[in-house]
Amino acid sequence: MLGALLFGAIATGVRVLSRTLFPDPGNAALLGRTLDPALVDGVDAVVLDTRPSELPPLEGPATIDGIRDRGKLRVGYGRDVIPFAYNNAADKLVGFDISYAYKLAHDLHVRLELVPVDWDRLEADLADRHIDIVMAAAYLTEKRLEDLQTTNTYFESPVAFVARFKQADRFLNYSDVAAAPNLRLGALTGSAVFRLSQHLFPKARIVPLETYDEFPNHPELDAVVWSLEQARAWASGHPGFSAVRPTGMGAPFVFSYLMPPGAVTLTWYLNMWLSLQASSGFRAEQLDYWIEDKPRPDNTPRWNLLDNVLIPAWRG
Repeated sequence: MLGALLFGAIATGVRVLSRTLFPDPGNAALLGRTLDPALVDGVDAVVLDTRPSELPPLEGPATIDGIRDRGKLRVGYGRDVIPFAYNNAADKLVGFDISYAYKLAHDLHVRLELVPVDWDRLEADLADRHIDIVMAAAYLTEKRLEDLQTTNTYFESPVAFVARFKQADRFLNYSDVAAAPNLRLGALTGSAVFRLSQHLFPKARIVPLETYDEFPNHPELDAVVWSLEQARAWASGHPGFSAVRPTGMGAPFVFSYLMPPGAVTLTWYLNMWLSLQASSGFRAEQLDYWIEDKPRPDNTPRWNLLDNVLIPAWRG
């Protein structure tokens, strides 16, 4: 477990990305993705655009019974943490984690409130009961293990680079990158990736970026450091850039859902629930659609003579 947390120990959170992650015309595949209508139709949900600390504290204990008694589940999501949570072309909040939030609210038979995470106050907002659960591609860190309740990891992402296509072959091996002189790497300022980059590439100059959209305007940068899934998403919307997964990088980023300190029974329930999503096939469906870019299965029953004609006629 500690080996898996090698990168997470340095991390403090996922940085908010730009709302203009994809320039026009953008990435049609990513921006065209939607939540499963069968899942959305069964949940009374609202997306709030306010800081969690501006909302009244949640009533009742941080338990499954407390959530059911109040009839409402409040989930903190990460703005534009593609492909886990982002706004699609129709300006609807979608993504891997958003699908899980809807599924949890559906299974608990409660209303769903989605509120954007304030990363600087994440721990305080959970402790002060402004959020039930953070489902926002949040890195699992030793500090969060100490200060909060966390689920078992539900996703792992290798560390990767985004580089200009013609220079991508320079980033195929960690040792070569770490030994390269005068290298300039970009990373989100104040983020887990920034601190990790300083640790992994002490010979390089790590340049702070407010968003990765700044990368094309910085010709002096050789590459930027990111998680593989987000690097792929960004590069697919920016011609001339490639996502590169180098060999020898070591342990990946690991993601967990976060809950208030002391929410022991809620954590136990969610770990069991996550296992059920894996065994039922729900997790595989979300991975295929949001991460692997495969089409959503068409579960509409096909017309056939027996079910559509002969059986109705016999019953009539």
